[in-house]
Amino acid sequence: DEQAMGATVDLTSTFDGEVAAASRTALVRNGEYLELTDRITATSSKPAVVRWCFPTSAVPALVSDGIELTQGDVTMVLKAESEYEPVYGIWTNDPKLADFPAPFSESEEYREEEYYCGFKVTVPAGQTCEIKTIIKKK
Repeated sequence: DEQAMGATVDLTSTFDGEVAAASRTALVRNGEYLELTDRITATSSKPAVVRWCFPTSAVPALVSDGIELTQGDVTMVLKAESEYEPVYGIWTNDPKLADFPAPFSESEEYREEEYYCGFKVTVPAGQTCEIKTIIKKK
């Protein structure tokens, strides 16, 4: 409609049994900002530790309620809302220093001026959680 454009995608198979269900709704609101809503259901046997991140060449900074991303004279803010507290982070994509596989594929190369930004949310076993992530200009 005039206020939002987007779609919902079922991502359950992407997680290869690590969660009971997962979906993402991506919307552009009023042509001004991006809103992503992830709905995650943890399996009954273990919590789901969800790590939401993306690569960026903008300079990231942790702030009290999210991450500011600055490139040139533009500053964007990434903020997550969830019933389970998001823990924000900035990670390197240097494969020698990263605490997860980075680069994410063999076709990617380490780029010194690139960061991975985002957050982690832990969804208790058997519970469902909606995580709304908003990225907009400051």
